Amino acid sequence: MTLTRRLIRFLDHPGGRVVLSRLGTAYARSRNHLDVQVFYDDAWIRRVGQRFLAESFHFDWQAGAMAQWKEDLRDVLDMHRGWWFYRYQPAAGDVIIDVGAGIGDDALIFSKAVGKQGRILAIEAHPVTFKLLEKTCYYNRLENTVPDSLRTRGQTRPGFH
Repeated sequence: MTLTRRLIRFLDHPGGRVVLSRLGTAYARSRNHLDVQVFYDDAWIRRVGQRFLAESFHFDWQAGAMAQWKEDLRDVLDMHRGWWFYRYQPAAGDVIIDVGAGIGDDALIFSKAVGKQGRILAIEAHPVTFKLLEKTCYYNRLENTVPDSLRTRGQTRPGFH
């Protein structure tokens, strides 16, 4: 294990995450010269421009990946558009049920496609991944998207309606 990875593991705890957030943000900005941010809110979240992705509960990003975040996020969203919209382009007001929503990267494009009048039901069964989905929806203000999990059915979740 490299010295850098040891330092990251040392800082990836409640007392060191503020420092790790600042170091990660400074490094990512210096490498790609874009408006990016790394922060921890019960999960590690990256912001690139106006988009947020909650990705992990441990700081797992590698230097090369951090340097490509802008292109990576744009490429990921374009790839998802190609997968899902090649036969049908959702219109404003449509309802999409996303079974196996993962961390919510598909929800980002679905939400935009159906607009404020539409609805997305993003279902994720794995409890750890579901927490990341909730964070992605929350930070992107996907007000037309409802994260759902079989484990939380019937429970109210603040911030989502």
